[in-house]
Amino acid sequence: MGRSVAVWGGTPYFGPANSVQEEMARAFRELGCDVLFLELEGDAEPFRQARTDSPGPVEGTALAPDGTVVARVPKVPLAPYAMFGPSHWANTKLAMAQLDRLSSVWLRGEPVMVHYAWFNSRLVWERPEARHVYDCIDDHTAAVGIEGRPGLEQRVLDGEREMLEAVDLTTCLSRALAVERKPIARRCVVLANAVRPGIFEGEFAEPSALAGLPRPRALFIGTFGPKIDPSLVAEAARATPEIAWVFVGDVRGVRLPRMPGNVKLLGETPHDDMPALAAHADASIAPLKRSNWNRASAPMKFCDYMAAGLPMVTRPIPAAEDLAKDVEGGVFLADSADDFARAVAKAAAAGPDVRERCRAWAREHTWVRRAREMLDMVDSAASHGSAGGGTGTGDRT
Repeated sequence: MGRSVAVWGGTPYFGPANSVQEEMARAFRELGCDVLFLELEGDAEPFRQARTDSPGPVEGTALAPDGTVVARVPKVPLAPYAMFGPSHWANTKLAMAQLDRLSSVWLRGEPVMVHYAWFNSRLVWERPEARHVYDCIDDHTAAVGIEGRPGLEQRVLDGEREMLEAVDLTTCLSRALAVERKPIARRCVVLANAVRPGIFEGEFAEPSALAGLPRPRALFIGTFGPKIDPSLVAEAARATPEIAWVFVGDVRGVRLPRMPGNVKLLGETPHDDMPALAAHADASIAPLKRSNWNRASAPMKFCDYMAAGLPMVTRPIPAAEDLAKDVEGGVFLADSADDFARAVAKAAAAGPDVRERCRAWAREHTWVRRAREMLDMVDSAASHGSAGGGTGTGDRT
């Protein structure tokens, strides 16, 4: 494709779990782009190890197996990057120097910078040679520690407003995110989440962790953290003793209610085991808490479940409502524990036609397609002067 892309504000590239940022970086590489991935958060130790084992083309960088160049964004020790003030400007200055140092990697062939941080407007202004995309994947005002604290909420709102006004294009994972940002952004579209459907194709032996569990099985994959409603799980599972409710993911530090015997907590397992676990399940679940954060979200697991051919049950949020319209019979929306239990039983009994519709949807929603659409849209936005709140391929608003 003859262009370079800098993915800014990413979670650790060499971490144990995939992220939207990492998947998009890989997709840009598959499109033939030169990719610079800038880690901004999380544990830096995996990066340091990768930098030693496979050093990148510039000192202090690491080279991923697919050719992506990975670097850490420097920051002032103990100084929050996201909060405006002296520490923010100092951190931005360090980031600018890092970009200058890495210019040979990313300033080539119509450069594009894809931002996942809401506070990067100054960086956008200082880099007019690139086209800028803000890929909005969460409602940051609803984050734990920010929601309910008016001063912090206002800082996030002000910072994100500047970001929306500065970039050429804003892409949102969900309709709920786009509705509030569209009136502000120069151009704003819904660009839905995606998946790598190929990893779920083929035959898989039953994992030993599932041995002896009865069918049908309802599967959850992910962290059993603050986004999940354990009380909903306990009540719905208690109402369906004939179904094995299987949870794969970290539960450490989570206060759980007394769970019935048909709930199986497998704990953390390698990410590569996910296709095999899904191949030996009958339905999938996303028992989300009622929260503003969840309402705006579009969890990656929705797409994974579809790729595995597993009809899904979740609480009604806009992203799930849209998916239910796209995949007839493949998504069940249930709010109460009783409704959730009944919906899981129906999902587990779904026929092969429904499961194939789930897989067909996933085959049309790949990361490569999402990356290609993003680049096409930012080029279009730039050529048209990015004039006010347009619509794009994935726009539902």
